Amino acid sequence: MEKYLVIADTFTGGYGCEYTLFGIFDTEEEAVKWIINNPRVCIAASESDEEDQYEEYFDFFEDYDEERGGIYRRLRNSQFSDGFVPMTKEEYILSRCRYIRRFYGEPAWIGGYQE
Repeated sequence: MEKYLVIADTFTGGYGCEYTLFGIFDTEEEAVKWIINNPRVCIAASESDEEDQYEEYFDFFEDYDEERGGIYRRLRNSQFSDGFVPMTKEEYILSRCRYIRRFYGEPAWIGGYQE
């Protein structure tokens, strides 16, 4: 039975990958709805009560322009200009295939860094 994984590369430094599994869902629609309802998720927090507490967040819509409803993307036909691509949040999530992965129970290649 297939499932849908909500997964993202949450590594914030230099080169590398650190994939975080946020949820496992029965349908793609449930996975999209979860991302819509949880656009910004805490991925790390200090466990002590000391003054140097910190929290780190992952934003699924980091490069989504809320006001205009879309993203800026480098145009394929031009080296130098960027274009605005209007899309709904659902279209944005589905266009970012790295956020939702179909899983059939077999080992899956989620992603990685190769030089």
